[in-house]
Amino acid sequence: MMKIEFLQNRFIPLRYKLIFVNSSIMIVTMSMMIFIATYYFKVDSELRIRENNLMITDAIGARLNAEFSSILQGVRFIVNKMEEAEKEEEVNIAKYDKYYISIGIYRSEGYALVPLEIAYNQDILTITELSASDIENQIQIYTKHFQKALEGEANLQNFSPGLKIPSFAISIPYKKEEGLLVIATIDYKKIRESFETKGSISQTILVNSSGNVIGHPDENIIIKGENFYDFPIVKKMFSESIGNGQIIFDNKGETFIGSFKKVGFASAGVVSIISKDKALEEVYNIQRRNIVIMIIAILIVFFVVYNFAKKITKPILDLMEATKSIKEGEFLVSINTHSQDEIGSLGKAFQEMGVGLSEREKIKDALSKFVNKDIAEKALKGEIKLGGEKMSCVIFFSDIRGFTAMSENMSPEEVVELLNEYMTQMVNCVNLTDGYVDKFIGDAIMATWVFLFPKEMTQKMPSTEHCLCVIL
Repeated sequence: MMKIEFLQNRFIPLRYKLIFVNSSIMIVTMSMMIFIATYYFKVDSELRIRENNLMITDAIGARLNAEFSSILQGVRFIVNKMEEAEKEEEVNIAKYDKYYISIGIYRSEGYALVPLEIAYNQDILTITELSASDIENQIQIYTKHFQKALEGEANLQNFSPGLKIPSFAISIPYKKEEGLLVIATIDYKKIRESFETKGSISQTILVNSSGNVIGHPDENIIIKGENFYDFPIVKKMFSESIGNGQIIFDNKGETFIGSFKKVGFASAGVVSIISKDKALEEVYNIQRRNIVIMIIAILIVFFVVYNFAKKITKPILDLMEATKSIKEGEFLVSINTHSQDEIGSLGKAFQEMGVGLSEREKIKDALSKFVNKDIAEKALKGEIKLGGEKMSCVIFFSDIRGFTAMSENMSPEEVVELLNEYMTQMVNCVNLTDGYVDKFIGDAIMATWVFLFPKEMTQKMPSTEHCLCVIL
């Protein structure tokens, strides 16, 4: 309670109030504008990002589907060439496609794959220092997966961890009734151009049916052979029967916007993910810039309002000082007002009022020398009717007994001293009882008590003590 009273009684300059009000209005207004604009811009940006992400996966999925179809045609063409060639003649697949590493015909026998005929790209083997056994070892590792091709579905696996170069292998049925299938090992560069997206902030990943990475912007991740099956967007893709879709999910404390597209080959799929914070980074940058602009604007407003308020409050402060001067009886005050507005008019009117009060005080002093002080005050206020007015009053006459005989035996100085002492005491007694000394007649005094209103008779009627004071 004391704190509230302290704040209420505390003097706060007008200029600070103006600064506070203007700054508060600007802060609230601009904050609301920034918040609303950011909110709707964020919603719109998020919608566009989701649409763009879905378009990216659809486009990449379509390109990869076409690429894998082309690969299958190429593989079948080379297999036909291999069958047409004589047994001793080795088919160099490099002349058909520089990205094919090896193409082989295998027979499935129990849990093993028996190679019947294999053609290699000697150029790639030389450059990468790979051997035929390196490729064969990788094929045997994924035997169980490749054998699924005999069920009529192609299979796609990442060979990068074993071969130490970005590569993948596909298996397709060849002669199912004989248990034959074709396995082709292919350099990742074959599909890299179809997979990459320029100028996109999203991260696009190609995974096989087991969630193993086949394609990624970072080839180190491909070589490591990372698995993304537990990634929410990958789980969503494999759990849905539809070909594409999108979700917003959290992973390791970060929110992502994800889209997926099934390629339509070997149950593989393309997922495109983007961090929500990164996607909306420009929105937050704009918000921060708007806040900086708001702070700069507030500082400008502070400076402008401070100087403007200073010009306004300076005349008001002068008026306040002038009011104090008038309160102390100094009516002639000087106020420097140069503004042609209400403040300037008020300052001029205040000076004129001071002149008027000064003239009124002079008239009052002059009138008080001849009439009762209260009557003079009421006359100046216009409370006395012209033409005379009947009033109640008390008139008192007093002189010094035997003054004439006494003064004959006294020197002039002694007479003056006696009169001064006597009249001083008498005047004090009259003033004490709200009376008025009307005149001095030699050694006599005439005093009056005038009551302008009936109620004043009871309030100001001289008491017995006052009368005795005067008489004594």
